[in-house]
Amino acid sequence: MLVDFNTLPQESKVWIYQCNRSFTDQELKEIEAKLDVFLENWTAHGSDLQAGYKIVYKRFIVIALNQQHGTATGCSIDASVHFIQQLEKEYQVDLLDKMNVSYKQGDFIAYKT
Repeated sequence: MLVDFNTLPQESKVWIYQCNRSFTDQELKEIEAKLDVFLENWTAHGSDLQAGYKIVYKRFIVIALNQQHGTATGCSIDASVHFIQQLEKEYQVDLLDKMNVSYKQGDFIAYKT
């Protein structure tokens, strides 16, 4: 079940996926639509998961899950990773490499391998 990111409790589980480049405005619209559909239908053992997202600096996809409403299981986490992998392929970006670093430099986000 998709909910507004800002309504989720602070104790929510959070996943942050950093992109190796900024998304274009068109890509952002498409990705937001895909996230809406995915999170609206995201379940664990048939039960809806209450989750929201935001995209920060056109580069970071942040997904949060209200664990008071339902807990992500192995299969539901696998589904979310598969969804992110699909985004990687479709937009030819890197979202899962945890060896990369991003940092804010003035008004810009720098990315280093």
